[in-house]
Amino acid sequence: AVVSTQSTGALTPPAQRLEAAVKLKHAKQGEKESIVDFADRLKELVTQCYEDKLDDKYMEEITKDHLVKGCLDDTVAVDMMSGMEKSTLNEIIQKAMAKELALKSRKMDKQRELKEDSIAVLNITDETPNAEETQPVQQQSTPDFRKNLTCYCCGKRGHFAKECRRRNLRNIYELMEVIGVRRA
Repeated sequence: AVVSTQSTGALTPPAQRLEAAVKLKHAKQGEKESIVDFADRLKELVTQCYEDKLDDKYMEEITKDHLVKGCLDDTVAVDMMSGMEKSTLNEIIQKAMAKELALKSRKMDKQRELKEDSIAVLNITDETPNAEETQPVQQQSTPDFRKNLTCYCCGKRGHFAKECRRRNLRNIYELMEVIGVRRA
């Protein structure tokens, strides 16, 4: 049973340990929480759970395990796991910080490229050429483009299968064959 003191409302030490153990078991890194802040939060929970029961070495191992388990990004967690047995908690945190920074940098680069591409597209669409200039280009490109096309339905050149005149006729003949009706 959880017993609280009446004067301050604080939990008794066994209840505090139980609460810290539950929080530790379900601890996950927050969306905007850095790996360092998450590690500090885990260290505090591990200390509350085991401070007088375990050696510092074991408390560090428990913190490392929960750090990997609760890490928000899988690539950072995988990076932390490599060589985890030989590394100290601080080394793992340093490795995770470097990976986290690299991922954020890559994400920012992608966002910057996307923004630059969007601006370039907007600049291109803002340039409206004269109708006289665009018309001959469209007239020239369409026939040349279609000359090289081959219809998958009839095998003739110059159109797509979805535009094929014989497609519906072919579908009707196939349906008649399935039903067993002979062509006249």
